[in-house]
Amino acid sequence: MKERLRTLGCLLALVALVAAFFGPTLWGGCSLVPADILHQIILPYANDVKCPQVQNHYAYDPVMIDYPWARFWQQTVRSGQWPVWNPFILGGHPHAAEGMPAICSPFKLLLLALPAERALSLVWVAQLALAGLWMFGFLRELGRSRPAAFVGACAWSLNSAFLMWYWRAPAVFCWAPLVLWLMERSARRQSWGHALAAATALGVAFLCGNIQAAAHLIFLCAGYALLTIPWRDRAMRRRLVAQWAAVFVVAGLIAAVQWLPTLELMGREAYGSVQMRGPRFNLRNALLGLPALVTFVFPAVTGSTETFDLLKAAGASRGDFTGYIGLVPVGLLLAAAVADRGTRTRAMLWLMAAVTVLLFTPLARYLYHRFFIVAVFAATVLAAHGLDIVLEPSEQQRRAIGRALAGLLAVSLFMLVAVGTVQAVITCRREAVTASAWRFIQDEASKHPFGHQRDWMQQRVGAFLDHYRVSNPSFWLPVACLAVTALAWHAYARGRFPRVGFGCVAAGMTVLDLMVMGRPLVPQVDLRKYPLQAEHPLLAPVLADNSLFRVQVWESPGTAFLLPPNWLLRASVQDVRGNFSLAPESLEQLTPRGEQKATPLFHLQNVKYLIADDGVDIPSDTFELAASQGRFRVWRNLRCLPRALWVPRAETVIDRKQLLARMRTEPFDPRAVVLLEESLSVLTNGTTPATGEAQVAEYTPTRVRVRVRADSPGWLLLADNWYPGWQATVDGRPAKLYRANWVLRAVFVPAGLHEVEFQFAPATFRAGLGITLATLAGLAVAGATIRLVHRRI
Repeated sequence: MKERLRTLGCLLALVALVAAFFGPTLWGGCSLVPADILHQIILPYANDVKCPQVQNHYAYDPVMIDYPWARFWQQTVRSGQWPVWNPFILGGHPHAAEGMPAICSPFKLLLLALPAERALSLVWVAQLALAGLWMFGFLRELGRSRPAAFVGACAWSLNSAFLMWYWRAPAVFCWAPLVLWLMERSARRQSWGHALAAATALGVAFLCGNIQAAAHLIFLCAGYALLTIPWRDRAMRRRLVAQWAAVFVVAGLIAAVQWLPTLELMGREAYGSVQMRGPRFNLRNALLGLPALVTFVFPAVTGSTETFDLLKAAGASRGDFTGYIGLVPVGLLLAAAVADRGTRTRAMLWLMAAVTVLLFTPLARYLYHRFFIVAVFAATVLAAHGLDIVLEPSEQQRRAIGRALAGLLAVSLFMLVAVGTVQAVITCRREAVTASAWRFIQDEASKHPFGHQRDWMQQRVGAFLDHYRVSNPSFWLPVACLAVTALAWHAYARGRFPRVGFGCVAAGMTVLDLMVMGRPLVPQVDLRKYPLQAEHPLLAPVLADNSLFRVQVWESPGTAFLLPPNWLLRASVQDVRGNFSLAPESLEQLTPRGEQKATPLFHLQNVKYLIADDGVDIPSDTFELAASQGRFRVWRNLRCLPRALWVPRAETVIDRKQLLARMRTEPFDPRAVVLLEESLSVLTNGTTPATGEAQVAEYTPTRVRVRVRADSPGWLLLADNWYPGWQATVDGRPAKLYRANWVLRAVFVPAGLHEVEFQFAPATFRAGLGITLATLAGLAVAGATIRLVHRRI
């Protein structure tokens, strides 16, 4: 009973730790959706802000992407539809196939009960709490003591990779310790029931993120399995290989509802994202990655959250290797590495080495920097093992541990001396150092996403220099925690300090270090000061228009972050642009990026409003001014074509390049002709004058109804993206859906009055859903059967 109470106390302490860290969000009226970025960086909201003040501008995605996605999921599901198609960006996008929105994640259910902002905040806190709880259970399964498991759980739930990317990384990797925990139990108890439970947990983890994060988790689980299987024991080897292979297969089947659409989208991805989403690999990036790697031990070396973009301007990024687990756990990791040669110690070291090496090869562009989380996981497990070794060392191990801790402490003190030296140089030659740094920024700013805000970049040079002072807690606090722990261990090794006392010191110093160092990474923003629902007068005519239309945003060369892609999604405004890691051919390609002129293709996209700054030349014969605020304007397109258009004639152009060139270079009237890419099997109107009209009767994310009236046969052209899965009917009878005008949808319609319906029912999603549900049903039956058999035994 006492053991259970002590374990429960550790679990409650872990939850209390995460709750204390996120106290301003849980009880103080703050939010993890960083609305300060909206008001300080995003134009036109931040038009009067000269030097933005945000806690962590890297947390851009939650407010610009995740929050609009959450509102879209919430509104769509509440209306009785499943958000498999998003009509608000790019002329329509296969939302379920992207993966990052994770529309099947169980965490999404919270959106049905709470506002999107609140639900997102609570989900992110819950994921970090679960990461800690499950890591504690996994480490206990490995035989770690409670203090060691507690330290490992703290290091995992509050590691800087999780905190730096709290809106993305924990969603998948919070499940990693649970999966390995169940796999370990399946091995030790020879239990197929635990293997199936591990498969379920792994499948759910896959559903909580995109396919890239799933690949990282597969690498971790497969690497752990391969490195820990007792290969010399033939019977056990065969059984474990069978069990763990089943884990991966069943998990993949559970995730089929998401993976099949994703694989289809990857095959049709049009922007090179599959190959290029990771960091570009070159010699300079690799060399600069080496000093960036030191952030795993001394994160303050590369600057603060306000300033480490300066390293990125040089070609590297702190984000490439972030994953700080606390300097005390790093010391314990070294203790395990030098004092133990067990199977799991070697396995964790091999995983860390493999990840680090792969990130310095061309494979980095496929793996992306978040792959480093695998090394962070291995380091956390080693740190917990190291504490147990430190608590009960042999004489030989005691000497090795002492050398490891002394060496790390010496390096830490040397780092403090180096910081003091840098501080002295900056103090004596500040003007020269500042001028040199600013010249570098001016040369590199054009390559940087925030380069247009030169004043902000210049301000951050000063903040970067001010960061390097010995009095900065981010430098001396971790060293102080390590020193206190090292002194406590020295006393413990000589019998002058109790075991429980040393365990408490190690845990306390780890918590103190992670709490203080992690605070700046996570913006907890007061929504009373920075409201998320803030509207801007510039958007008033757009939001007041109840017709079906799209907007386009044009920025002059000196402007950036003007209503970025996806932001207008949260107001249910459709945008030609979009921001996704994967995207098919779309309307955005008809007006190439940087091409800012109103061509017939521009009008064809149903762009009724153009938002631009005063540096963009707008033709007055095509647009009228609808609103203005400061240096920004909203223009109404006088030649905007309707979303649904009746066209009398169709032509076939088989070659896609020729088709696009004809649309862009020749006099092209989309009201007169539809260009198709396949031979026609229906009659089309010739040169005889004909009239017709089309009117949208219903428009939802997955269903569009259009009424067509014409005095002769013709074509209904819908200015939405063509994509596999869209089906058409005319008066309830199936009709062939053509890809028209490069990427739009067209249906042949006979003369007279007809109703055309477009329905999105992708075969990949339906097949995936069937596989997922069948797998879950099979797991339920198998679990019940296994339990019944065990009861009879």
